[in-house]
Amino acid sequence: MNPQSLLQELAELSRIKGNWYSVASTFEKFKQHYSKAGYAHPHRRIRDACKACGYSLNTVNRMMAVREFFDSVKGSVKDLAGVDPDTLSFPSLEVIKRLHQVNPNEGVKMLAEVAGGKLTYRNLREHYKQVFSKNASAASGQQLAKKERGEFEEAAFRGLLYAQPSMFVDKIKRSIEKVKPMQFPLSVDAIAFGWDPETKKSEDVGFMFFHLRSNENFKQRIEPLLSRLLFNACFFKAIWVIFPSNIGSERIRIFSEILHLLDRHSVGIAILPWEKERGRTEDHILEFVRVPRSGPSPDWRDKLDNFGSLYFPLTQPSLPEDA
Repeated sequence: MNPQSLLQELAELSRIKGNWYSVASTFEKFKQHYSKAGYAHPHRRIRDACKACGYSLNTVNRMMAVREFFDSVKGSVKDLAGVDPDTLSFPSLEVIKRLHQVNPNEGVKMLAEVAGGKLTYRNLREHYKQVFSKNASAASGQQLAKKERGEFEEAAFRGLLYAQPSMFVDKIKRSIEKVKPMQFPLSVDAIAFGWDPETKKSEDVGFMFFHLRSNENFKQRIEPLLSRLLFNACFFKAIWVIFPSNIGSERIRIFSEILHLLDRHSVGIAILPWEKERGRTEDHILEFVRVPRSGPSPDWRDKLDNFGSLYFPLTQPSLPEDA
């Protein structure tokens, strides 16, 4: 289906009262089209789609997130068989999604209750608060930090997928993939893999995600980030750091000035909207603060394979002793 037909479908859905699932499905198709087709200004097209359906981008992204959750669990709830998801309350399903993140069993149980019309939104909210409070008090600070960091990294990665048409201005085709621990010798979170057949050089672009909790010491976290970044940057055509917006614009400005002082012009900085109140946002549009202007210096891209062959044995628990 072409984009114009999808816009028309969104406009028609805006006249229907119960439409959240259909809007999310159609909007996702529209968004994917402009993410993959290499359009210069996908944000404008997305705004057109928001206007057509009558919802803000934040609301539509929330709908798409709930739709993804609903599709992943509906097979385990018998009461959902044959149920049109548009007839279910979107606010209730959004609460159930959050409940499922805290306690999956309770989430599935409450989904069945809502599907059967046995639970009001108010009672569901109260139940969620009780479960969340119980789990929060039982969980350690380390577990909560890991969970929050994971949520940020997922949102940052989705932001990359959405932003890539405007992030890469050259004609190199790239594929963005997450980096799993111990599968790559550099501590980056994602890589846009690319190769230039003319120069015979790697055109890979690296990404590092930086999440900071409100009770963490910024100085203790930023120093190792800067050290890793300066080292990693030598192995990529460009490398980006993605910060959450709630660390503050002044800190990001100073970090950018440090990179300028050190002549690290292959490093880019992007900001992901990240609400202070809830700790996360469903709006995955990245704001580019600093754009890479040149290649790495020094340029170690041709040394990456050899570095990896030496690095991985070095990280093993023990090495054989010399005879």
